Amino acid sequence: MRVRRGGKPEMHTCKICKQSSRSDYLKSGKRLKAYSVCLKCDFWLTVYGYACQGYETNEGYRLLVIDGRAYVSCPASQPGEAVGLKMDYILLDDTGQNTFTANNVWSLGEVGYYFRDLIEDNAKFANPRFTMHPYKYPAGAYR
Repeated sequence: MRVRRGGKPEMHTCKICKQSSRSDYLKSGKRLKAYSVCLKCDFWLTVYGYACQGYETNEGYRLLVIDGRAYVSCPASQPGEAVGLKMDYILLDDTGQNTFTANNVWSLGEVGYYFRDLIEDNAKFANPRFTMHPYKYPAGAYR
């Protein structure tokens, strides 16, 4: 992290959450300062961008929002790469109520307070007992 001369970090106020935020992060500092957002709001703005694109990317990533928590389903991993959890889910807008299986799911955390009305649930767990706890393996999870 870079620090301005004088030893104090450059700061700005996030226009979304009104928190004071550093502007001197090496890779994202210019963008944070230009848009007047903090790291957390910048992250959820990126997630909101995926939601606006239909919750799916051309690279095979799918954003899943279940009970106010966001998850990303990644394409199949290569041997030696870290692998997320396996999860069965049903898309809310799927009229056939088909069950999909994702083999590489990562939790992004609870949707930020200021973004809860923008990033809506788009899926539900196929197994109602399956829950994702942020600090433990979820009940009913399998690898």
